[in-house]
Amino acid sequence: MENFRILTIMSMVIMIMYPLEVMGDPGPTLHKLGGSKGWNPNQDVNYTAWSAQEHFYVGDWLRKCTPLSFLYSALTICD
Repeated sequence: MENFRILTIMSMVIMIMYPLEVMGDPGPTLHKLGGSKGWNPNQDVNYTAWSAQEHFYVGDWLRKCTPLSFLYSALTICD
């Protein structure tokens, strides 16, 4: 009877912990500096305000993209 109780408790703990493990770490995220405005220090882009809206974790990446508006509005160069 005691073994059955221990087995039941262990099964319940596993059933609770497994979904937490599966839904846990989504992996690294790629962040575009400046969001939709991109990286353009000559413009009025507040990077402090942008970074306050982002959630950074260890392993995340930052990408710096510069718009080439004189060529085509959708074209960007990413470093």
